[in-house]
Amino acid sequence: MPRIRKAIDIEATPEHVFAEVAEPARQVEWALPFRAIEVPDEGPVGQGTLQRWSFKVGPRTWDLLAIVTDYRHNQTIAREVREGGLNLRDRFVLVPQSGEVTRVEWLIEYEPPMGALGRLLDVLVMERVFQNDMETSLERLKARLEG
Repeated sequence: MPRIRKAIDIEATPEHVFAEVAEPARQVEWALPFRAIEVPDEGPVGQGTLQRWSFKVGPRTWDLLAIVTDYRHNQTIAREVREGGLNLRDRFVLVPQSGEVTRVEWLIEYEPPMGALGRLLDVLVMERVFQNDMETSLERLKARLEG
């Protein structure tokens, strides 16, 4: 299962960063793969919260159902896709640095669809697309919080 990890330091407190990372309505404004995130249940996001994603990598968009599997306020949020044809998990971890700087680490693990052909396409194209989207997304998050 390919695993991609990207990180960036942002001049903002963990509380401020977590509000952007954990809130679905805000996340779609800076995270490129997420075209839409809906939360079917009312109430705050927490462990066990379901999310419906419109998720795009490269030319394809998936409609996915994910669940929040780990939620620690101002520290981490992890989600796992349960339905939709893409085996994917993601995790955001916030690590306080010196002063009011927070390191944001984003990890995505996924199983390329379409068996052997999907694995070949992943090596040739998709893994790099994923990496570029994640890097650009984190730069957008940084600009949003520091701007």
